[in-house]
Amino acid sequence: MKSKFISAAVGSLLLVSAGLVSAAEPVTLTDSQMDTVSAGRISSTSSGVAAALLGFATTGSTTDARVTYFSSKTEASSVSLATGLLPVAATTAASSIR
Repeated sequence: MKSKFISAAVGSLLLVSAGLVSAAEPVTLTDSQMDTVSAGRISSTSSGVAAALLGFATTGSTTDARVTYFSSKTEASSVSLATGLLPVAATTAASSIR
């Protein structure tokens, strides 16, 4: 049991040391190179539809996507309102950060 543990420890140490030896030095990017760097995607969409025969219908949608050095945030909201004869209202909102 002890010899298996020592073998596993030595093998792990060799793998880690091989990874450290092959690691490249950090590279400084220019401003134009940094403009093309992407660390993910952030999206936010919302939509609404409303209709009424002989009545009132309205929709409202908002989206907000913010990325700062410290955080990423996205919000989406949608509201639909229909009153009257045969009112129909539907909304959809979606946010994602990848």
